Amino acid sequence: MNHFNAYLELTKPRLTLLVLASAALGFFMAADGAPDAGLLFHILFACALIGGGVNALNQYLERGVDAK
Repeated sequence: MNHFNAYLELTKPRLTLLVLASAALGFFMAADGAPDAGLLFHILFACALIGGGVNALNQYLERGVDAK
């Protein structure tokens, strides 16, 4: 496994996709009229970065518990 795949697995992409789906659904539900695609992209990009970072931090902080 190369480094890219290891870092990608650390961010838990399937869990992050669920967060992105719920953020997009909330964005469309809250939109009044036609939603702004640029704003949606920026929101989803930011949520993906935050979600990936939080998932990686969670794995680091719980490494002792997960080893048992």
